[in-house]
Amino acid sequence: MDIANTDKPRSVACIDEDLMMQPNTGRRDIEGDDDGLIAFDTPISEDNPIIKSKPRLTKKQYKKAQQLALKALMKAKKVSTVLKPIISIDTEYTQKGNENVVLSYQYVVSFKGKRCEGIFFPKSGAKKHRLSFEQFLVQVIEASLKAEVLSSWAEAESIILVAHYLRADLFTFSNSFKDIKTMVSSVRKTVASLKDGYAVDLAKEYKKRIDDTQYKLNDKNNNAHPVLVTFYDSMLFAPAGYQSLAKIGKLVNCHKLEIPQPYSIERMDEYLENDREGFIQYAIRDAMIACLFLECVIQEECVDNGSDHLSFTIGSLAIKAFKRTQLDVFKRKYNIRGDVKLNNPEFKQYFNQLFGKERITTERWIKKSGSGEYQAITSTHDILTEPAHIFHQLAIECYHGGRNECYITGPTAIDTWYDYDAPSCYTTIINGIKPIDYDAITFSRELNDFTDITGYGLLRIRFKFPADTMYPSLPVRADPYGLIYPLEGTCFCTHLELMVALSQNAKIDIRQGMIIPWASDERIFTPFMKQVRAKRLHYKSAEHANDFLEKYWKEKGNSAYGRLAMGLREKRVFDIQSGNMKQLQQGEVTNAFFAAFVSGAARALLSSMLIGVPSDKQVIALTTDGFTTNAHLEEIALNSPICNIFREWFHMINPTGGEVLELKHKMAQVLAFKTRGYSTTVRADDDDGNYICARAGTQLPDGMTDKVKSTAWMNDKYLNRTATGDDSTFKTHCLTASKKQMTKEVDMVSEYGEQRLSLEPDYKRDLIPNGMVAVDHRSHLQCLSKPHKTVEAMIQKRQRFDAWRSGHCLKTEDDWDDWMDYYKLSTFLNDGEMRINAGETSAGVFKRMFLRVWVQEACGLEKDMKQAELAQWLSALDDGIYFTKPSAVSSAKKSDIKYGLFPATPLIASLLKQLVKRYPTFEYECLFHHSEVAELLELMTDK
Repeated sequence: MDIANTDKPRSVACIDEDLMMQPNTGRRDIEGDDDGLIAFDTPISEDNPIIKSKPRLTKKQYKKAQQLALKALMKAKKVSTVLKPIISIDTEYTQKGNENVVLSYQYVVSFKGKRCEGIFFPKSGAKKHRLSFEQFLVQVIEASLKAEVLSSWAEAESIILVAHYLRADLFTFSNSFKDIKTMVSSVRKTVASLKDGYAVDLAKEYKKRIDDTQYKLNDKNNNAHPVLVTFYDSMLFAPAGYQSLAKIGKLVNCHKLEIPQPYSIERMDEYLENDREGFIQYAIRDAMIACLFLECVIQEECVDNGSDHLSFTIGSLAIKAFKRTQLDVFKRKYNIRGDVKLNNPEFKQYFNQLFGKERITTERWIKKSGSGEYQAITSTHDILTEPAHIFHQLAIECYHGGRNECYITGPTAIDTWYDYDAPSCYTTIINGIKPIDYDAITFSRELNDFTDITGYGLLRIRFKFPADTMYPSLPVRADPYGLIYPLEGTCFCTHLELMVALSQNAKIDIRQGMIIPWASDERIFTPFMKQVRAKRLHYKSAEHANDFLEKYWKEKGNSAYGRLAMGLREKRVFDIQSGNMKQLQQGEVTNAFFAAFVSGAARALLSSMLIGVPSDKQVIALTTDGFTTNAHLEEIALNSPICNIFREWFHMINPTGGEVLELKHKMAQVLAFKTRGYSTTVRADDDDGNYICARAGTQLPDGMTDKVKSTAWMNDKYLNRTATGDDSTFKTHCLTASKKQMTKEVDMVSEYGEQRLSLEPDYKRDLIPNGMVAVDHRSHLQCLSKPHKTVEAMIQKRQRFDAWRSGHCLKTEDDWDDWMDYYKLSTFLNDGEMRINAGETSAGVFKRMFLRVWVQEACGLEKDMKQAELAQWLSALDDGIYFTKPSAVSSAKKSDIKYGLFPATPLIASLLKQLVKRYPTFEYECLFHHSEVAELLELMTDK
């Protein structure tokens, strides 16, 4: 059976507004009485084993009872995914203020190779005329019966409802917040069923209808037919980089239609009014794309791979595929023949052991409602085994993200710059994972135990690199700034990172070291990764070319690593059902030991490659699994131990070989902003169009999709940026957040605003000014960088830079001098002994100290004029930049003189030269910090 048939629909039912059912007339599902209790409009049988209804229930009890009763009717006939009709929905609306005016509801119904499509128009755009979910469902089912896509009501008892970005469409129904909100779960930024389906009883909707219909709701025994709806969002199956409706349309060969000029997505009401037929085609096409996309997923997962039920995210599907490969290993290992399911108890135990878990059953006793009797409630769940639990925290501390640093800030020189990636970095490293013998874990503080190790190691170490080390390789967390790579400090790392640091002659003191032995040589993830590789090659071949499935399987492979770390560190997510924030739960393959191994190996690999760049070459930036440099691939040393290990893992899934570093892009000049922010300013002569444009969170203007134009816009935004005014911000556009939408029960609308540009250096490395460089018909300061000595030094400089950049941008050499002046002054005067006024330079602060010294005749000074005359003399120096009021001189009598306080800065030295010229006996050295005197004397020397 090929459910992914993308031929033209065989049957079409377009429901116009003349056929639209009447708006909700206010029927009562429940009836109120004086005591605030309500009774069922249609009684639920007391014989129902799921619910024992009482004569009168509260509203909350009624809703719960109704859902339980409806689900009980469906429980005995759970339908496989391939046997469910697909109803793909989409809505079109125009935003008016903070609300949406719903223009239409469109659908596509697909079942057993047949399809029909249609569109409903509300009576008006008013909220009271929006369709209820039940109204919509009845109309769609009737249309599909009339079009003979469905042959009987029984086929509609369990359906799939899908939309692309479901949250945007589902909550346009009039009763979504009232009824459906608690039946879907938050998934990333959208919603899906995840747990139970949404059971609806359409009996009342049929009873109140005024139009004739040949379809009966009840069978010959007068049994009601509830509908169990399972919600899917096609976006949750889309590969990375292909999550827009337009891009998945290309993947399934059903291209999204363009909105003709002069209309736009913001003016859909005008489009409907002036080109009704074009609007209908555009609207239905969106629903068709989501339908075809889900059909392709179901074809791959349920038809070709035999799953009874489709999971709700591509990550869940990846884990299911991984578990199937482990099931095959389990059967071969124990010589098991015959059909074994994933829920087999023996396999579950085997699978849990791979991840250091065990299944336990707990029992608790609770009092029965309405009686004094107690009953036992048992629950079964998976937990870490005792030895895994004991050592778990150290593994979590050793789990970090990727290495991300910017080494050059501003424009680069004109050269040939190469952007390299380690191929399939994380999906390759995951091949190194083997089963862990948790009972045999030991501790050691000896270096040799970790340089010649058969398993792998996790450590807490103190380290110190040689002072001239350009790229230290040990990560230290500097929250909230991420990972920093300083010259010395204390860090949590893996033994692979330790080996790279030792190759750089780092001094290492192991404080705690955990040796983790492998239980066997079995590669846990290799069978799955080989399957991913084989699938991608299969769908890349000319005979079976399928762009969607090739990218789909690539995403499944990439998803496996992310699931290893899910829920390891505290992350709060919004829960739609409760309306509260909750802790993100760990998954069934979450394992801190494996997550630390993979992330640590990736950082070690990139650090080793970075060290392999010749010293006479430059690196612009490194981001997770690749870096940009002017070193040719043949010049980079790729023969380190970690490179060779990665090569071995890579060839496990790519037997044809291949180098461990691949060229992705080539440019002639790059503009680097900060970590994860750099773009092309001059393209290479042989540029293939795939040049870099990473915007570091800056949003493009609405409608700007052309890569050349967007890159030029980004470059211009950076080069023209200011600290205040129009060039200091960019326009933002986001959709209403789930939490706000659900708690306030408001429409999901586009929210526009302004955000301050954040393109100044992030100071993860210490900057070194390197002069002005020509770029895009102007010039901009270029800064090189060196590692910070310690994380504390980095945080100190970063905090001061954040304060300085609130009113400045680092664009010129003068900006650099101003920043350095601010940094030194704020650092040496940080103890609060002398106040720094807003906007005051180091020369201004030192002038105030000089007034104290002069008026109190200290440091070898004698008053040689009146106070007003001194103020006048100072104010006349250097075109008045040292303006001084007479009152400032007189008030200086009462202020203390601070010795050994000031730093050496060019601005202070410039003022001091003139003060010494007038007062040769001025013993100024005592006012400066002892570490700054030598530099001050150098600045004071005329060149």
